[in-house]
Amino acid sequence: MPVQDDAIAAEQSVRAALVQLFIFMLLAVPVFLFLVSLILGAFIAAIEDWTLSDGFFFIAALAATATNPIVSVVPATSSGTAFSAIVGAWALAFMMLILSMLTGDVMEPIAIKLGLSTPGKQMSNREAICKCLGVLLIVLPLWNFFWSAILGGPLAAAEGWAYADGFWFSLGVMTASTTGYTSAAPGTPLGMVFSVLFDCWSLSLAAIGLGFLDSQIAEHLCLAIGFSAGVTSLGCSGQQYTDPVNSPQPSIKLSLLQLTVFLIIVVPAFAFLTSLVLGGHCGAG
Repeated sequence: MPVQDDAIAAEQSVRAALVQLFIFMLLAVPVFLFLVSLILGAFIAAIEDWTLSDGFFFIAALAATATNPIVSVVPATSSGTAFSAIVGAWALAFMMLILSMLTGDVMEPIAIKLGLSTPGKQMSNREAICKCLGVLLIVLPLWNFFWSAILGGPLAAAEGWAYADGFWFSLGVMTASTTGYTSAAPGTPLGMVFSVLFDCWSLSLAAIGLGFLDSQIAEHLCLAIGFSAGVTSLGCSGQQYTDPVNSPQPSIKLSLLQLTVFLIIVVPAFAFLTSLVLGGHCGAG
């Protein structure tokens, strides 16, 4: 029974992807980051005459691209400042590596299972846009709330906080908020370790979200707004070409124009409008 065999193979592929995903997210990334932070933290602690704990948590915050510092120390020497800048650059490369690793083949079976990618089947632009908006506006926020609800409890217990403070702090980490949603901040070694772990996991969770979007639905969305190959002019609906040899290729000038407009106009305009609408609502409340 070929159909049944294909279904079994697909199910096994999804299970294998989930196992790989959770091993990578829960173990590989945190262990690697902790080891690197321990080694480099000892180095900067010797330069700045800090304690090993301060050096470790300072480097861990950099390596995990934490939006809020875990410790209050900052480099005071030129050597320490330069070393911190180098570690920050490495951290950015590390983050991009995680994003690239989790947006490829690992996420493909899961995206297919969730209907976000349909190999061999044409997906209409309307269906793709609806699914894309569903992931952006519903799935990813619920994903962050779900993990924050789970992780907030152990953090609150370690710090002696109310559960609400643990939840809101965790959500602030998961959403990379620079302002946070609570004034509570970890003060115990165990709480700071939890904070580093949450920063590690937030990188992987963000990569998973990007993996959901880096599928067929994103391709259709780009085609619909004219931000992809096979489009005659900026802003017009495109036609998806399935033949990679005969499909028209976008010009360098058009690609640069689209990229510049998107970065300089579309993204800031969207951020300003969203902030104006939601900020006004919060202010009125």
